[in-house]
Amino acid sequence: MEFREIEFFLALCDTHNFTKAAELCHVSQPALTKAIQRLEDKLGNSLIERGHGRFELTDLGRVMHPHFKRIDETRKAAKRAAQAVANKRPEPLDIGVMCTVGPTLISPAFASFQQEHPDIELLLHDVTDATGYELLRAGAIDCAIMGRLAVLDSEFGSVALYSEPMMLTMAEGHPLATKNEINLADINGCAYADRLACEFQTTFFQHLTERNLNVHSVIRSEREEWIQVAVAQGHGVSIMPLYSIVTPGIAARRITDMTVERQVECITVAGRTPSRSLKNLLAFLEAFRWS
Repeated sequence: MEFREIEFFLALCDTHNFTKAAELCHVSQPALTKAIQRLEDKLGNSLIERGHGRFELTDLGRVMHPHFKRIDETRKAAKRAAQAVANKRPEPLDIGVMCTVGPTLISPAFASFQQEHPDIELLLHDVTDATGYELLRAGAIDCAIMGRLAVLDSEFGSVALYSEPMMLTMAEGHPLATKNEINLADINGCAYADRLACEFQTTFFQHLTERNLNVHSVIRSEREEWIQVAVAQGHGVSIMPLYSIVTPGIAARRITDMTVERQVECITVAGRTPSRSLKNLLAFLEAFRWS
């Protein structure tokens, strides 16, 4: 199958309209339609349910979409690298950063790295615990800054960066902010801002259940900044990694009877020969003094 056919299919998924997809790809609608048909012929089945006035992916279309997405991202990354070499521009390095990993420590490290290596351009991509490893496998990103709990699969390697405790956060004017340390019982019945992307979410609620405690969620979101603003404005308390807290007005306290800490690491694919840029970054991160 051809990259162009995959590009046409992804454009069609984004627009849900053959005419708009053709305009987006700068081709005629018949040309786009024929390309999709060729792709379906190669796969041996339909990708799209065709019907008047509606657009829907078939089971095959839904299965293939994430695979095609990764292929297209890899193609674009390769094209950027080739263009950088041809134009003598800074060499791009694609880095996935887990959405729950805050910039407090990472950003200064990257700034110091680029002072030493001005010929390397860092492209940061927002990833989750699930998508980060998939994008690494596909070659769409060179490495990923991840907070890890489970044992790392043997197909991946890592450079340890720093340890990060989980804290209970609340508005600076919240009654709990007067305490130096918090027990889980202190938050029983509290309004809670639920970070859906948090890798500790299940563990936290298990701790509450084991102690016959509960909180009631007033907002739930995968967006870290939304949760932080809600907490700062006094809408509820929340569990957060210490170095992800960037919103003013938030107080953070340790929970004495629930010690949870994660290791933040730079994850790579084991056995894959790293580029010059990635070698430089890994050596820098390993030697960097995290504080």
